[in-house]
Amino acid sequence: MPPKDHTGPHTNSTMWDLISKSKHTKRFYELLKDDKDIMDILQNKNANHTVFAPSNKAFEMLDKFKKHHDVPKDLIHRVLMYHIAPGCHRSQDLWYHNTLITSLPDDELGQDMHQRVRIGMNHKGPSINFYSQFTMFDIYANNGIIHGIDALLLPPPEILDLIKLLPSEFSTTEVALSRTGLLDELPKLRGKGLTVFAPSNQGWKKLGYKINAFLFSDCDKGNVYLRALMKYHIVPDDSLYSDALVSPEEGNDGFEARNELDDPSGLNHGYSHVDLQTLLKDKHVSVDITRLGRFLSFRVNGLTSIVISDGIAKSGVIQVPDHILIPPHSLHDHYDPPKGLDVNEEEEEEGIEAGVYSLDEFKRILEPFVEREQRELEELGRLGILPNYEL
Repeated sequence: MPPKDHTGPHTNSTMWDLISKSKHTKRFYELLKDDKDIMDILQNKNANHTVFAPSNKAFEMLDKFKKHHDVPKDLIHRVLMYHIAPGCHRSQDLWYHNTLITSLPDDELGQDMHQRVRIGMNHKGPSINFYSQFTMFDIYANNGIIHGIDALLLPPPEILDLIKLLPSEFSTTEVALSRTGLLDELPKLRGKGLTVFAPSNQGWKKLGYKINAFLFSDCDKGNVYLRALMKYHIVPDDSLYSDALVSPEEGNDGFEARNELDDPSGLNHGYSHVDLQTLLKDKHVSVDITRLGRFLSFRVNGLTSIVISDGIAKSGVIQVPDHILIPPHSLHDHYDPPKGLDVNEEEEEEGIEAGVYSLDEFKRILEPFVEREQRELEELGRLGILPNYEL
């Protein structure tokens, strides 16, 4: 664990004073001093804030970038605001939280919404946004608290950009979105919150080779079924994090909107349940979240676990399930294997999990949605969005 500051609290110093005088934050101070708005925040004794202060070494990446680019002041301001969070959040507070609201506003999440950082743990210890490690905890000033980190925090990219940046994990999901026209439709959902359950390549494998061959074939209407399946992985108008539900249009959907850090969209510590409408007509995902300290149980539809949570994005959030999400269907279809169907011995020998749906069963589950999706795909073809699509 990172060390704590044993010389504080610094009751006679503001956060601005501490950052400007420390030899470890000289580079951070060089950026801050040119931004009057942020200077006012860090000097204000009437409000508490938390600052994630990058070390001097963290700016080596920025030096390489600045050799080839003139960095706009507006971009630098956004980056700096992303390092500041309202409220005084001590290290023990961060232990109970998975995301934290920053001072960076972003209307792509909804009107008056702010971006978040992800608080996590990796093999090196506590981290922010997966890549930045804490180097020092709990440097108290008279107007807030500072935590040292070893990398600059960059405002998150769009959901689609995140998926494209990680082809080893999400190449199949990217192809699925592209083939179904959803790659072009997702940007239209910005501004109201957005949750995408993005299966990994390994998750797609668990469907079995027959279903995958059908879904990604150029014949036999596989594209229609694929579109219905992918729409069930997209939740518009809500950004569901593992510790908060942000619903810009409809408030907090009945939740008590307080948790350990007074997050206005926060889920209470312990157990929470929520049903969220997907893009697939009249079909919801049922989500159960249990948090106890750093322990997290995050399940969808009772059976599917979220294996990577809270992929922070500009217009929402990515959650990575360990299996493909299948729309709810009649109870008798949930037998393992489904009742009345024989488990294919050849597939068992090839290591495909018992309980994976057969192709016929998979088609029957999605059949009620096919006609509607077929009409939408035909319209996309007429508009030239999917020029190669043929029924």
